[in-house]
Amino acid sequence: MLGDRIGELTGQITGRRILAPTPTPQAEISFQGEGEMATWRGNGVGVPAGDGLGAKWRGAIYPSTTAADRAKLNETAVVYESEVAPEGAVSAITFAWE
Repeated sequence: MLGDRIGELTGQITGRRILAPTPTPQAEISFQGEGEMATWRGNGVGVPAGDGLGAKWRGAIYPSTTAADRAKLNETAVVYESEVAPEGAVSAITFAWE
């Protein structure tokens, strides 16, 4: 069941690397925004939207953080909806998946 809205993220893609182009594409994306550092593994479906990095994404991530005020995220699956502008600006909405 889709749970509480966790928040919104904004930032900029700072790097990307294709790990496996086929049969299922895999990429590593570096993203910089405001706040504490967190890493995650996830998956999603993206649809190109315009030139460059422009795309709309939907999927799930599994965060890992050492920030004490965000420790609950280490036990939470997070679903997201995000949009990436052609130049790499990112905005996303995240929800707990309970």
